[in-house]
Amino acid sequence: GNPRHYQYILNFMAYSIQHADRPQEDMMVVRGPKGIGKSIWAERWLRMFGSHGMATPRMDSLIGQFNSRVAKLCAVYIDEGMWGGDKQSEQHLKRLITQDTLDTEAKFMDKKSVRNYLTMIMTTNNDWAVPASIEERRFAVFDAYGAYPQRDPFFKKVIDEMDLNGGMQAMFYDLMHRDVRNFHPREVPNTKALRSQKLLSMGA
Repeated sequence: GNPRHYQYILNFMAYSIQHADRPQEDMMVVRGPKGIGKSIWAERWLRMFGSHGMATPRMDSLIGQFNSRVAKLCAVYIDEGMWGGDKQSEQHLKRLITQDTLDTEAKFMDKKSVRNYLTMIMTTNNDWAVPASIEERRFAVFDAYGAYPQRDPFFKKVIDEMDLNGGMQAMFYDLMHRDVRNFHPREVPNTKALRSQKLLSMGA
């Protein structure tokens, strides 16, 4: 229901496709109740990256020990994620979002530094999703409100179009040709959802 937010989300997706050779420097978070289609959107975005995309329900698969898979990833979708308030993990997460290089470690192997290509999207129904400081620019946070329950015929039409009738290819084409020359993901909208993350993080 907000045209400015809608344009930001489209630009974010297009930027991630057109600049898959660099970190996005910003993580997108979409909050909302279950069954309103958040995952349908995020999963289709992730599929565009093929084997260089990963879906996970847990942040610690990215920031914990033995995270060597991160070296091959351009896109990560965190499904129904939440923030537990761990300050050490907070710094690891923020490095994943912004740093040009990352430290990775495989079992029985020494740590090594690799280039960072990550773009991350999280969907969640939790109030406190990410650790956002007062001046935070690493998170773009939006609240989603569904007009249709997920069992509604509307979603079957969307899924059939995307998966059976060329919708994925059409969306990829549109995103590749969208003009994002004057866009940068860190110029995040100051949404009500982002402000709530800042207030929740202040009390941590």
